[in-house]
Amino acid sequence: MIDMAAAFAGIARGVSAAFGGPFMPGTLERVTKTWVAGGSTVDSTEYLDVSVQIDAVTERLRSSPVFTDAEVRLLVLRDGLDLAPTSDDFFTANTGPYAGVRWKLTPAIGSDPMGIGYECAGRRA
Repeated sequence: MIDMAAAFAGIARGVSAAFGGPFMPGTLERVTKTWVAGGSTVDSTEYLDVSVQIDAVTERLRSSPVFTDAEVRLLVLRDGLDLAPTSDDFFTANTGPYAGVRWKLTPAIGSDPMGIGYECAGRRA
């Protein structure tokens, strides 16, 4: 069976490299919280290379109760990620017009119908 996420990611990265977009390299900071004695938490961070498209938000994202006008839509290719991004995570663009910009992901995280990527909303951190 064909791994659609990997197949689409390869095509998307190839087209983006050849023609300058829309998917660009970035870093997903996966933050994991561990509960410790006394009721506090300890955060550990893993840095993952991802491909992402930064876009205008959709109506689905706008309908989230936590939506603000300062958000952008982040389409993160699923290939290479074993777990979906969470609202504890951050994303930083490595190249393009948003190079160096860091976003905090919001709870409005979903998947596209074909399962090739995650649709996230992000606010500048």
